[in-house]
Amino acid sequence: MKIGVKFIVIIEVLVLISISVIGFMSYYVGTESIKGRIEAQLESVMVLKTIHLNNFFRERKEDVQSLSNYCSELLAEEKYEHTVVREKLKERLNENSFFFEFFIIDLDGRISVSTDEKQEGKLKSNERYFIDGKNNITVQSFYYDLSLQQPAITVASPIKENNEITIGVLAGRVDLTEVSFILTERSGLGETGETYLVHNFNYAVTQLRDEETPSFKTAVYTQVVKKCLKEKPSNVQFMSDYLNYAEERVMGAYAYLPELQVCLIAEINEAEAFAPLVDLRNTLFFTVSFVAVIAVVLGYFISKTVTKPIKKLSDMAKKISSGDLNVVVNVDSKDEIGDLAKSFNTMRISLKKTRQSLLDAQNALERKVEERTKELNEKVVKLEKSEAAALNLMEDLQETLKKLEKSHRTIELKNIQLKKLDKIKSDFLNITSHELRTPMSAIKGYAQMLLKGVLGEVTDEQKKALEVVVRSTDRLDRLIQDILDVSRLESGTMKFIPKQTDVKKMVMETVEVMQSSANSKDIKINVEVEDNIPKLVIDQERIQQVIINLLNNAIKFSQGKSVINVRVKKQKDEVLFEVQDFGKGIPKNKQKKIFDTFYQVDSGMDRKFGGAGLGLAICRGIVLSHGGKIWVESTGIPEEGSTFRFTLPLKPVQDVEGRFREVDIVRINSKQSKNKK
Repeated sequence: MKIGVKFIVIIEVLVLISISVIGFMSYYVGTESIKGRIEAQLESVMVLKTIHLNNFFRERKEDVQSLSNYCSELLAEEKYEHTVVREKLKERLNENSFFFEFFIIDLDGRISVSTDEKQEGKLKSNERYFIDGKNNITVQSFYYDLSLQQPAITVASPIKENNEITIGVLAGRVDLTEVSFILTERSGLGETGETYLVHNFNYAVTQLRDEETPSFKTAVYTQVVKKCLKEKPSNVQFMSDYLNYAEERVMGAYAYLPELQVCLIAEINEAEAFAPLVDLRNTLFFTVSFVAVIAVVLGYFISKTVTKPIKKLSDMAKKISSGDLNVVVNVDSKDEIGDLAKSFNTMRISLKKTRQSLLDAQNALERKVEERTKELNEKVVKLEKSEAAALNLMEDLQETLKKLEKSHRTIELKNIQLKKLDKIKSDFLNITSHELRTPMSAIKGYAQMLLKGVLGEVTDEQKKALEVVVRSTDRLDRLIQDILDVSRLESGTMKFIPKQTDVKKMVMETVEVMQSSANSKDIKINVEVEDNIPKLVIDQERIQQVIINLLNNAIKFSQGKSVINVRVKKQKDEVLFEVQDFGKGIPKNKQKKIFDTFYQVDSGMDRKFGGAGLGLAICRGIVLSHGGKIWVESTGIPEEGSTFRFTLPLKPVQDVEGRFREVDIVRINSKQSKNKK
């Protein structure tokens, strides 16, 4: 990914994070505000319903108590007859629409008189309203009356003779129509809200929203009912985001009415309660989208300003690497990029002067050699003619040798200058790699935080884009590491820490790590390690780096559902490592070159799979430093693949780093010898 694109992505991410945080806070505050308003509304409804219910049953108790006093007067008269009392009760029943039956129970618990003659003679001695009603006026909570086949509430009061001796109990069955009216009245609850009563046995005793009449047959086991019946709170409590009896997500309030032994529940559908949040969400979405577009446009113009001088430096570096030392970079910025451009120009001038000095020295040396050779030839001819000429020739030869020695010292000085330039190049690579790694670490870190959701939720499309960013930063990080390793190989500064290592354990752990990469192409890695391999004194991490590079190449160039074989065995005084794949293979005329730096067998294929041609050069340097050898065997025929082998001696190599500095790691000498030929 280009720096300009990365810059735009970073600006876009930062802006989206800021806007998302602000939007989330606004949405959260709005939600809490609406939630508080709904809870206050539900609490008002609960208090109002409780007051209405208490007033209703207080008035019914007063009605029954008044009627019981009237019955006491009737029963005190000597001309008392059941038919007369029944008619009087019916008259009162017609006057009071809140009851559908009045009846008198004698002290034996049997109904003696009732407005419903079918009920006369029935035994009610076990009913709670009869037992409690002999002493005080009482209200029996909701129960299911089998004779009436419907829920009922009975209010009972003692009938006393001369207000002293209880001679019976007057009971009235309350018509629940008014109770249902009180609870089904939806003022303050919107279109989806409702209130209802639930008995101790989890049955709804009043009309539910989808019922025409109260049935006492609908069991309600919602969270709010369970909590109300368990805690029995006298004050109003609230519960959010739960499913009601109809499997709808609602907000609710609840309280326990101890006199009626029921829970009063008030609920409203969350979709209706939080409807205003939809407009807020749409507004936030439009705002985020608009700001995102502005951020992209702004990021584009800013990135152009930043990347333009970097592009100039990149073009200059390419021309210098191709040998053009006359190119000049014109960057007018007074920041780090401007300083870097000045350093580039200074380096270019220095390289140009050095190259010209070397060319002049070479031409001068050739002329001197040619002149001295001509002089020597003339002196040899003269030597044949005269011994005196021979003495003069010896003197000339000595003088010539002195001049040649002086020329040799000049060449050595130029060689020292070349080494200094090589060091400048290595330092430049190290500094450049470090400066590239610093922003790369930040980019990778923020991208991973976004992927994990630390900075907010992201969409699936954004996750895919962020995964591409992470993979690209990993690839660039590996490339930078390879460049640093090659630089250390060339300069002989790579560090080695030899220690006694369990070879089998090291190989198994390395293969286990690489198997996850092979799984992406359904490739199986087989391992064969002999048991008789002793522990080796090696730098474990560097040897693991060699095995990982070889396995990575094998996976990269193998077809899907293929097999890779890893073998380790002992041979005389060394241990042989093999990595065999069944991929495209390597032509025989290119097998010796693949261990050179920046060499690629097939540039088109390598561009497809990625890579810079550094891995095998690094492997060769590490193996040679340990006193081993590395090579490849391949027929070059596709699907017959390649087998990479390297050896490590059983006897520990003394001073691995010293040996490393002596080895021609990047084959500079071999390249020079070829150039001479």
